[in-house]
Amino acid sequence: MYRNEKSIDKKLILDDEQRTVFERLQKLNDHLNVNQPGPKFNFFNIFRSNVSNVKDPPRGIYIFGGVGRGKTKLMNEFFEQAPIVEKRRVHYHHFMANLHNSINRKIVRGEQTGGDDALVRFAKHQAVHIRLLCFDDFQVSDIGDAMVLGPLFKALIEAGVFIVITSNRDPDSLYKNGINRERFVPFINLIKKRLEIVKLGGDIDYRTKFIASSEVYYTPLTAIVAKQLENIFYRLSDGMGSRENVFLVKGRTIEIDQTAHGVAMTTFNSLCAKNLSVNDYIALQASFHTLIMCGIPRMGRDQLNEAKRFVGLIDVLYEHRVNFICSAEVRPENLYRQGDGSFEFARTVSRLKEMQSKEYISEAHRP
Repeated sequence: MYRNEKSIDKKLILDDEQRTVFERLQKLNDHLNVNQPGPKFNFFNIFRSNVSNVKDPPRGIYIFGGVGRGKTKLMNEFFEQAPIVEKRRVHYHHFMANLHNSINRKIVRGEQTGGDDALVRFAKHQAVHIRLLCFDDFQVSDIGDAMVLGPLFKALIEAGVFIVITSNRDPDSLYKNGINRERFVPFINLIKKRLEIVKLGGDIDYRTKFIASSEVYYTPLTAIVAKQLENIFYRLSDGMGSRENVFLVKGRTIEIDQTAHGVAMTTFNSLCAKNLSVNDYIALQASFHTLIMCGIPRMGRDQLNEAKRFVGLIDVLYEHRVNFICSAEVRPENLYRQGDGSFEFARTVSRLKEMQSKEYISEAHRP
């Protein structure tokens, strides 16, 4: 539970800005509730609004605000309590990957052509099973996604799907300076017209507060430490179900063991014992504000390549201000004391120590 905020009930403690967003989600819940057959449920059973007075509501809500302000937590609570079974909560990137794969498979099999017609068919298929679609961590950087979002969301809304989105960016800042951005503007206009735009303001970054108050470098390697890192991943990902993520970097695949809501959890061997480069690490860091790494060993002369990759990884994380939480066999100064490059490794030791400071943790991710 957070300190210094107003308590709404035993389940949630919200600050004033979060309460405003909460109330907007409540109204959407009321609308879903009044149109749902069977017993009526009230979101969190806190705000008692007159659902009969809900007239012509938007087709969803777009919530934007700074990192760590609790957007995902609020959306998760809304999603869990939404009084319908035909609902889905999904990370934006996963949904778009499924869209492209589904359409491409059907085109290859000759079942359909591409273009807007394919997007409409995809949307109608989704609407058969989904009335509420919640997107977390909405950000647009891929031109392929940018070009299809307008007709896709138009088709989803017209098919009767309600949409809730969380994002770090306001709609007008999405895909900023992107290639052919003028073709993306209709999507922005659609979002602003059909969804309610709600800003989650305020300066309190709860994620940063949690990391800053937690230990971030654990040693030695024990079962208890492994459990502590799992708990940290759970807290930072707002309890969202984790999944393995496969990233494509210049035609190669890189697997990350667990990912959720901008947090990645993996092992030293997964990132430093494989033939990866600094360019791979740069590509990966853009997707995560926090990396949790398990099992960093004490390295010797026979692990020169692993030590070099670890140095490169830490350099990338440091430059982009990615939070680094880890478990290691020994303290930073004892990780690599002998072997080629051990003198240069001293810089990595210094950075590992700085990355544990509250000053570093408080800085924003630079993707």
